[in-house]
Amino acid sequence: VSPNTSMSDSRPGTAQPNKQQVQQTKSPKKNAPSTMSSFIQQQQQQSMSNTLPATSMPTFSGIIAVLGQKPKRHEEERQFKWPVDELRDDLIERLKEHLKRNVNPELFANMFSFEPKKHIEAIRTLKRALAMEFQGTIDILDLIIKWFFVRLWYNANEALLKESLDYMYALFNNLEAAKYYMIDFEAEILAPCLVEKLWTDNVQLKILLHKIFCKFGNVYPSQKVAHHLLLGMNSTNQRTRIGSIEVLVDLVRAFGPDIISQK
Repeated sequence: VSPNTSMSDSRPGTAQPNKQQVQQTKSPKKNAPSTMSSFIQQQQQQSMSNTLPATSMPTFSGIIAVLGQKPKRHEEERQFKWPVDELRDDLIERLKEHLKRNVNPELFANMFSFEPKKHIEAIRTLKRALAMEFQGTIDILDLIIKWFFVRLWYNANEALLKESLDYMYALFNNLEAAKYYMIDFEAEILAPCLVEKLWTDNVQLKILLHKIFCKFGNVYPSQKVAHHLLLGMNSTNQRTRIGSIEVLVDLVRAFGPDIISQK
């Protein structure tokens, strides 16, 4: 074999090609990568243009990884709509898959621990993220709301409810300051969850809920918030019905009677 002959042209056990075959063999090389490094670069660029596979995990430098997947999840919501009157195991598993990629392992473990005290630790971590990683909080706000929905659905623990409401009040303050307006697939899950908690007879929690609903009307159309309170007046729980009326009165005082004049 001549020193100038490439490795692709010297294959043991094959006959010597004629000139026409050599030309046919060499011609495709014009479009091929000139080196292995350029070939790898091509493959990396092609890979970057594709959606991250479900098994891909980001590297965390903080609490939340900003992946910018909320618009995609918004589209998915049409097919996998989150119900507010039941908990579906398949949707909870889907929520876990999303959160596993968006929050650091320690927070994820606390969020889905079987120990209620770990859930409180998770909320306190989310509070830190709200203060230090606000953009990250916005990026996964829909996931955070769904997680609170799950936790409050299963658990009537007053300490957990207080920690959750403290977070919601801080969240609405931050959203209002940033002039962020919640989108339907965030607010329409949170509002029924909060209305359902109006059954509490804890005075401090009731006051906090009233404040939260008034803040809610600053980051989401007050007419839509009032609509959920009107639905709460049909609850089978008498205390929830009374609480809905009381909060609705506060909302009318804050935003005017027109909020209940529309369906």
